[in-house]
Amino acid sequence: MSHVKLTTIVTTAVFLAAAGTVANGWQLYFMAGIVLSLPLASAAIARLSLMNLVVERVLPPHAWVGEDIPITLRIRARDSWPRIGMQVRETVGDYLENVDEHPSVFDIPPRATAEAQYHVKAAKRGVYNLEALEIGAHDPLGLFVLELSQPAYQQLEVLPVPEPLPYVEAMGFDQQQYHDVPYAVVRGSGMDPHGVRQYMPGDPLRRMHWKTVARTGEFHVIEFEEPRAVSVTIVLDCFEGGNHGTGPTSSFELLVRTAASLADMAIRQGSEVCLICTDPTGVAEEPGRGQQHLLAMLSSLARVQPAARTRIGSSLEHVRRQVMPGSTVFVLTGDTDEELVEAVHLLRAQGAFPAVFWADPSAFSGGSLLSDALARLGWHGTADANFKDSLLATQVAMFTVELSERGTLLVEPPADA
Repeated sequence: MSHVKLTTIVTTAVFLAAAGTVANGWQLYFMAGIVLSLPLASAAIARLSLMNLVVERVLPPHAWVGEDIPITLRIRARDSWPRIGMQVRETVGDYLENVDEHPSVFDIPPRATAEAQYHVKAAKRGVYNLEALEIGAHDPLGLFVLELSQPAYQQLEVLPVPEPLPYVEAMGFDQQQYHDVPYAVVRGSGMDPHGVRQYMPGDPLRRMHWKTVARTGEFHVIEFEEPRAVSVTIVLDCFEGGNHGTGPTSSFELLVRTAASLADMAIRQGSEVCLICTDPTGVAEEPGRGQQHLLAMLSSLARVQPAARTRIGSSLEHVRRQVMPGSTVFVLTGDTDEELVEAVHLLRAQGAFPAVFWADPSAFSGGSLLSDALARLGWHGTADANFKDSLLATQVAMFTVELSERGTLLVEPPADA
């Protein structure tokens, strides 16, 4: 449409100039010049609309991987110039994209503040630096859109999304040599009777203990024992040599997703959860419970990077001093550190219940077509196979971490366990 308008303006000016030549009227030349100047005047008005603006982003309290992230933009005009047909576009980078098909369009009254909302989507967890916004202004004739980059530096933290881990939640079968998460027995709504207590408003009538009611003349109900996990420690290996692959499908990213899922599972069970990341920044969350603690752990997982120089076996030596007997320790690694085998054995010896979540390097090799085909058939390199066999020999719970064809986490016991 803008091309049609521009063609119309130029054609009108040409005909006016031609008419002036035929009729020998200088006024028509003057009119042709005015018509040709209209696009320039319209562009100048659009340019003025981009000046004297104060821009502020309002980010959501929590942003999640793979979901539309709403961002509200507040723009304040510091002068008396009315602005019509403004638009905004986020300057995005790797793994962050604009979702809206068309930019948000809004008007700004003189010396007032207007709001516009747009959406972005992140393909990978992390902290994204939002540095500038592209503010656009339509000219009054609708010929074009002028854009100006407005500095508005902010950080957008995108959290990993917890996913269901059915094999982990169902662990505890003796024949598979897995251990249950250790539990403390508290009064609640479990299955094992704990005793009889006086009826309280809200208690289900089906739990009424009629023999006690007949004997005492007062309502009493049966109380049950509810098992709840006591303490869970999640150790994420951030050794730089243990990360294989690139982007959102790298082994480290899958381990981060697994750590987020384990934390969510443990919090839902009522556990006291401690997250320890072995990266150089020493990211660690003190033990805690509840949704706020879960969000704090997810925030730490959003920022952690595989940059540690120390392998997981050595890191567990420091962790072992903090773990109390009866605690569950989830170790997540993509490394084949033989010292991990000894560290896990020592954890068991001191009364802890370790479980290892291993991202097999051969599944993320990205090598030749032949090596990838052999990996899909179950072939593993000698070092990988020896490490897995040594770990299984300790009889600890072990799970492999992979990516399913649908892009979801696939955490399950090894096929040859």
